Amino acid sequence: MKHLQKLYGASLALISLTTLITTVTGLIGIPLPPWAMRTIGVVGLISLPVLIYSSIMSMKEKAALAAKTTGKVGGKHIPVKAVKKGESAATQADGVRSAAGEEASAAPVQAAKARPKPHPRQLAARRAAAGNRPKKGKKRK
Repeated sequence: MKHLQKLYGASLALISLTTLITTVTGLIGIPLPPWAMRTIGVVGLISLPVLIYSSIMSMKEKAALAAKTTGKVGGKHIPVKAVKKGESAATQADGVRSAAGEEASAAPVQAAKARPKPHPRQLAARRAAAGNRPKKGKKRK
């Protein structure tokens, strides 16, 4: 992890330095020799894939570490150990229980699953696609 952080920091510093040099020289109007511009371009081209590689690898390491500690990766549950009787897998993995000894509230989970109410135009389009006509007494706009 430390090695990846050093790679990430060095490549980020090199990219920012090359961008700063080219921007400042362009704004001031100082012409750089062609060999200097090529060198700066090559340094930028080499450090960009290193930055991408190090960031992807560090994200993978963080995800693996999170999977070991919580048992969840990207919202999917990975069973860590067998569930004890009377205890859900999420409660056992997180170790969270309220003071009364009951499981934590499921309200956030239910709120996340709640679907928004469709717009009346969407309902009319669904009815029209299904071949149903609107109820009598209601005017179409």
